[in-house]
Amino acid sequence: MPLIQTLPSSVWDNMLKQTVTFSKDSSNLFFHILTKCNLSCSHCYINTKQHGANTLDIDTIKKWLTLFSKKSDLNKTNSNKIGQTNLIFLGGEPTLHPDLHLAVKEAKRLGFKSITIDTNGYLFHNILDKITPDEIDFLSFSLDGATRETNDAIRGKGSYDMVMEGIQKVVSKNFSCSMIYTVSDMNIHELELMPDVVKSLGINRFFIQVIGMRGKSSNPDGKRQVSRETWLSTIPKVAEAIAGHGIVVTYPKVFLTKDETFQCAGLVADNYFIFPNGRVYQCPICEDFSLHSYEIKNDRLIATPRINEKDLFNLTIPEGCVMNKMIQPQNLSYNKKGHPEYQIACCMLKEEISNISEREGGLNEITSDSGIQIGKPIEMVAIAVKKSAIRCKIISTGQPITFRKVRDEVEGEILTIKPSKVWRFQKTHYMTGEIISKKIDIPALKLEPLALADPWSWDPQNHYWGEPDEPVDPYFQPIINFGIRDAYEMEQIIPFQDPKDIDSDPILDASEFFNQGNQVEAFKIMEKILAVDLRCLDAHAHLGAWEFNRSKKKHEMIILKAKGHYEVGVNIGKLSLPENFNGLLPWGCIDNRPFLRCLHGYGLSLWRLGQPREAEKLFKKMLWLNPADNQGIRFLLADIDDGKTWYESTIFDD
Repeated sequence: MPLIQTLPSSVWDNMLKQTVTFSKDSSNLFFHILTKCNLSCSHCYINTKQHGANTLDIDTIKKWLTLFSKKSDLNKTNSNKIGQTNLIFLGGEPTLHPDLHLAVKEAKRLGFKSITIDTNGYLFHNILDKITPDEIDFLSFSLDGATRETNDAIRGKGSYDMVMEGIQKVVSKNFSCSMIYTVSDMNIHELELMPDVVKSLGINRFFIQVIGMRGKSSNPDGKRQVSRETWLSTIPKVAEAIAGHGIVVTYPKVFLTKDETFQCAGLVADNYFIFPNGRVYQCPICEDFSLHSYEIKNDRLIATPRINEKDLFNLTIPEGCVMNKMIQPQNLSYNKKGHPEYQIACCMLKEEISNISEREGGLNEITSDSGIQIGKPIEMVAIAVKKSAIRCKIISTGQPITFRKVRDEVEGEILTIKPSKVWRFQKTHYMTGEIISKKIDIPALKLEPLALADPWSWDPQNHYWGEPDEPVDPYFQPIINFGIRDAYEMEQIIPFQDPKDIDSDPILDASEFFNQGNQVEAFKIMEKILAVDLRCLDAHAHLGAWEFNRSKKKHEMIILKAKGHYEVGVNIGKLSLPENFNGLLPWGCIDNRPFLRCLHGYGLSLWRLGQPREAEKLFKKMLWLNPADNQGIRFLLADIDDGKTWYESTIFDD
């Protein structure tokens, strides 16, 4: 196979292949919340006569999720925990359900081990805008051909393009993504083309499935399943080729070797397949028949009377899987004596293959080399805060990592995070977890202080304090009395500014985008600037102002975020000032203005948050730094002295 041979030998040397065995310590819950679909795939296993045609309402979904969050109700010998259960939302097309996002949030609240949505790619009801990457582990897309022609012949016209567009949207929003390819005689010829298709999509996992002879595929001639020879000669090699691109590949075992023993998942593991009519199966091959083990009635889980699928799990036959022998025996072969030439594995038995170097260079490397341990708190500094993710650096190692959860964090803030999952996609490391605490501790970041230019003397007697016949403002009298002091100009850092082009100013560019209503582009520029150098005080000042002015009402979270931006800028500037600094930073020196803007915004935030005395101290210090008072600080002090709140002192149109 020329395609597979193009992979370097070093990749093959690093392949890890393992059989994923059943375990009582893990459970899978396949929840069909509806059976309707916008497509009509030729191999769809949904059978509305057996599964129902109804759509579960969100209250019912929540109640049924709760039923299965207490799995000991199902198996009295096992005190399972919900944290061991993987949940997969299915249909039909689950995104057709208008309340799918609420179901995801409820599942997250209940504490399922993982949550996946299987989709055909159409992503209805703007589902990506209603959930976050931290709430779901995977969105899994079904694609059944490497070309439009083959896929669309199986799944419906336009479905190929919708999957590709959907994956692009999902990856761009930092969701983890997987793909499902159901192998049949209609598309096996294109499977070897899939490594080239998926290598640049950004997916994390690839699932190969064998077509089940149920639903639309339960035709009497037995076609659509591929032969044992075709399966064994094609599937493992293609799986290895895809894994060579850093993608974890899972596919069913199907055919056991002579030295392998058959084992039924129904006896060992807990797998449950729920349908909208209340039927609950433990074996998917049985889904065309009323052999379900349980039934949900009046939101209670009830065991069905004999005979059901559970009565068949204990049967031992030379062909291996009893269900396969009864329902889809076309994949069996017998010798002249009538003995089966091999056994069929349980359909839940999987093979998994991955690239060891990718895994060790990803999850294992970052956990060992960077000191990350799942569940052990670690400190990171936020470098760039995006809509759904924060680009961080681990303080102890400098290792960059993207944390996929955002609330009101700001660039320069130190986050203490308890990791729940760490992984690598391409060259980027990702982590999810719980933010335990956050703080602003600029000295801990070990930033190089902004330089101060050589000082010059400032004499208050040479300063204009008003007309001779006018009294000096009392706020200025102590400054005049103190006498001559040194004045300085603070270094200003503006990444991406072209020193040869006087019109080059990325801060100004961002401000213009913001004022034109293009806030997305404005924030992108600021994110890039601070990702390069956190010491760009003007970026902190502008981000603070944008947050501060978002609303004039008492939205504490908005003001706290604004305060965070200003406070980071203030503390970075303070790195340049010696203890008990008593010099000037005049507004007339342009490079001092970003620091003075940060001080101004920080003081306003304190005042607006109901801390007028703290704001007063800061404002008085600002007058000493810039006696010219270009920012009108003396007027703010007068209002504070009069007992006014920030809201009372400000006249505006909300």
